[in-house]
Amino acid sequence: MARCLLFESKLPSKFWAKAVNTSVYLLNRLPTNAVKEKTPFEAWFRLKPTVSHLKVFGCVCYTLIPAEKRTKLERRSVPGIFIGYSSTKKGYRVFDPSTKKTMVSRDVKFDEGRVWNWNDKDASLSEENQQDSNLPGQKRVIGVKWVFRVKYNADGSLNKHNPRLVVKGYGQQYGINFIETFAPVARLDTIKLLFALAAQKDGFKVPDEEDKVYKIKKGLVWSEVGTKGLKSENETLLIVSLYVDNLLVAGSKGELIEEFKMQITSVAQGEKLTSNGNHERVDEKEYRSLVGCLLYLTATRPDIMFVVSLLSRFIHCYDVVHFKAAKRVLRYVKGTLNYGVKFEKGKELKLTGYSDSDWAGFIDNMKSISGNFFTLGSGVFCWCSKKQQTVAQSIAEAEYIAAAAAINQAIWLRKLLCDLNEDHAEATKIRVDNQLAVAIAKNLVFHGKTKHFKIKYHFVREAEQSKEVRLVHYSSENQFADILTKSLGATRFNTLRRNIGVCCIQSKKEC
Repeated sequence: MARCLLFESKLPSKFWAKAVNTSVYLLNRLPTNAVKEKTPFEAWFRLKPTVSHLKVFGCVCYTLIPAEKRTKLERRSVPGIFIGYSSTKKGYRVFDPSTKKTMVSRDVKFDEGRVWNWNDKDASLSEENQQDSNLPGQKRVIGVKWVFRVKYNADGSLNKHNPRLVVKGYGQQYGINFIETFAPVARLDTIKLLFALAAQKDGFKVPDEEDKVYKIKKGLVWSEVGTKGLKSENETLLIVSLYVDNLLVAGSKGELIEEFKMQITSVAQGEKLTSNGNHERVDEKEYRSLVGCLLYLTATRPDIMFVVSLLSRFIHCYDVVHFKAAKRVLRYVKGTLNYGVKFEKGKELKLTGYSDSDWAGFIDNMKSISGNFFTLGSGVFCWCSKKQQTVAQSIAEAEYIAAAAAINQAIWLRKLLCDLNEDHAEATKIRVDNQLAVAIAKNLVFHGKTKHFKIKYHFVREAEQSKEVRLVHYSSENQFADILTKSLGATRFNTLRRNIGVCCIQSKKEC
C-alpha cells in the first residue's frame, strides 16, 4: 500500500516513512480476516472507527497560520503536502515545501484533485497542474467520490459491503458541461413486454409440476420459459434486456442462454386531494420517502398507479390529508403483498390498448387525467396514469387527448414488437369509451367544436388513416383504464383489478 501511495501522489521516495505510517493507519481501520466482522481499531479500542476525516495522501492542502504569527496584511494560510495523520493528537501531518518542515494542524483545507510537481528536490504548484493540458477546449476534470454502502439480506443479516466510485455530477451545468443525459437501459415497459411475450409462447413443462413456476431471484434473470416460439425451429434468437445492473435474457434455445451466462459470469374511492388546504404540514423527508417507495412499486402494481401518481403531484405542498391518503395505500399494499400481474397464454398474440380519461379530475387547475393499458392477450404489461398538459373544455376533448397519448405508446410498442420479430400487420385497436372522440378521429373535417384542439393531438387522424391504430368504441363497464383515472368503489375496483390480471401469485388459483 505504501508504494501505491507514493506512485499515486507522485512523491519522491524520501517520503517512504510517511507513506508506511499512513498505510498502517488505514489498515487498522479496514476489515481484515484476522478479526471477523471487525476492524483492528474496533477490536482494540471497542469503538467503531470514523472514516469521514480521511483524505487523499499527497494532495495539496492549505494550513491556517495562527493570528499571533502573522499580521493583518499577510496571507492566512500556507500551501503544503498532506503526508498522513498524527498518532499522538487529533490533527493532520502537513509538509511545508518552503521550510522543509513537518507540522501537525487541525485547521487544514484540502484540494484533493491536485498534487505537487517535483523537480529534483523542490516542489512547486504550477498552472499546468491545475488543468490537464490534454483536455479539449475549455473542458475541465470532474471529480469522483467513493460511496460506501452496506447491503443486507431479506432477514436483516449482512450481505456484503458495496463500495462505488461515483462522479460528482452536481458540479456540472446544463449547456456548459453537458447538453443531454442518456442512460443505456431498457424501459420497464420493454421488460414487462418480454414477460408478456414469453407467456404467449409454448415453453417446456416438467411433468406433474405444471402448477409450479420459476422463482425470479434478485440480480440476473435468466428466462428460458416460453421462448421456443420466438423464432422458427431452424433459426435462433437471443434477447438481452439491460436495466441498471440487472439483465433479462430470453432465447429460443437453452444452449444460447447457457453460453451467454458463461460469457457474462466469467467476467465478473371518490376522494379529491388539493394543495389549497389549511391542514397541518407533515415531515417533508418522511412523505417524500414514502411516495418515492410507492412510485417504485407501481412498476409491478398497476392497481395503485392512479393514487400514487396523484400523491406525487403534492410532493412540494402536502399536509396531513395527503399523508393519511398515503398511509391508506400502505394498508392496502400490506393486505395484498402477494399480488402481481399474472401473464398467461391467450388465444392469440394481439396488441390491444385501452384509453380513458377523467374530465377535470385534478381540482387544483381543473386539468384532466389520462390513463391507458396495453395487453398481449393476458395480463396488462404497460400502463400509464398522467395529468394532461392542457385544460380540456369538454369530455370529448379530454378523451381525445388521452387517446393521443395511448396512440403514441402503441406506435412505439409496435416498433418494439417488430424488433422482436413479432410484426403486427393489422391495426392495433385502442378501445375508447367515448363515441364522440372516436368520431373526431375518423372525420378529417375540422368542425367549430374542435378548432381549439391543439394541432399536435390531430396526429391521431394520421395514425388512423395509415392503419397503424384504430380507435374503437368500448363500453364504460368494460373499460380497464377506468382504474387509472379516478377513485372507484370497492366492487368496481376489485372487478377491474381482476380483469387487468392482478391477482394473488402464491398459488395457481387466483385469490
